[in-house]
Amino acid sequence: MAIETTVANKKFLALLGCIHSNYIKRKDLITLVSNQLNLSQIQAEGFVARNIHKLQKRQGLITSSGKQGERTYHLLPPLLELISQNRQIESKLSDQDRLQQERDIADAELQILRGEIQAYNDLLTTYPDSRKEITTLIKEARDHAHRLNGRVNALEKVILAAN
Repeated sequence: MAIETTVANKKFLALLGCIHSNYIKRKDLITLVSNQLNLSQIQAEGFVARNIHKLQKRQGLITSSGKQGERTYHLLPPLLELISQNRQIESKLSDQDRLQQERDIADAELQILRGEIQAYNDLLTTYPDSRKEITTLIKEARDHAHRLNGRVNALEKVILAAN
């Protein structure tokens, strides 16, 4: 199916699968993403914005209503079907496969965060007047990287113990 190959983020589909209706408020979705993916508020907002944009503008799988600050997203039938298919695929994977998949995803996110931290450090030398803001962003990214690194380590230990 063409939609499956263009929906980039399987995590987002899985999170949408947690919703028990065909709509969700933006603030609730950001909170869900923040809690489930262990992201900061700013990171969760960006994650939601990117994925909603893909689903809304590129594929027309989701619509929105309400004014800014009170936005509600409505999941259309093709997206609900895709979420259902995603659930079926995930349920067919063995625990070991899911653990390895989760570890690979967490490891990739960790690599991205390391690049983000390096970029902030580069920006810090280029823009010393923005030191306070950049330092705050570095701290948030490092904290998230530490949590993610702990998750990767835990997943690796569970995978090794299961073998």
